[in-house]
Amino acid sequence: MKITRVKLQTLQNFERKFKQSYRGSWQVWLLLCLVFSCPGVCGGDVTVSEGEDAVLPCSFPEDWNPRLTMRWHIGTTLIFERSFSNSHCGQGYCGRADVPKERFLKGECFLKLFNVARTDSGKYSVHLGNEVQYVELSVEAGKADGQRVKDNAAGSGAPGLTLVIVIVGIVAFLRKKRFGH
Repeated sequence: MKITRVKLQTLQNFERKFKQSYRGSWQVWLLLCLVFSCPGVCGGDVTVSEGEDAVLPCSFPEDWNPRLTMRWHIGTTLIFERSFSNSHCGQGYCGRADVPKERFLKGECFLKLFNVARTDSGKYSVHLGNEVQYVELSVEAGKADGQRVKDNAAGSGAPGLTLVIVIVGIVAFLRKKRFGH
């Protein structure tokens, strides 16, 4: 009987400690879900008509290092590369793609594609250091009534999402601190 009581007490202690250590874990899961879903959402989508120019949005933190090299890709194909002092365009993109140097040095890394074709449609990625952002480009056939660029640019929803993540993180931290768990 004594062994059973010890096992039961040990099990109850484990259960109590487990509940205490994982109280508030829903906040952690929420943060993880938001953070890991962000790359597909935060980049935004751009829709243009064939023959128009497209601007694929991108932004990095103010404390980024302009000495890093930035690379735009579609799949594994290099579109454009820019560093502090050099630039390089991928095969088939010379004269069709640009990241203006003066804007790049200010922390703006948008890619401008000139005279887009339907074959330019796809998921683009921009790499700067360890950061990666994604933008989906859709190119519609022909111009219909002077159709303009429809741009749900990066950052249009990202600041709000970032604010939600920060608030949830602060609430989780304060609850954990307040209840001592």
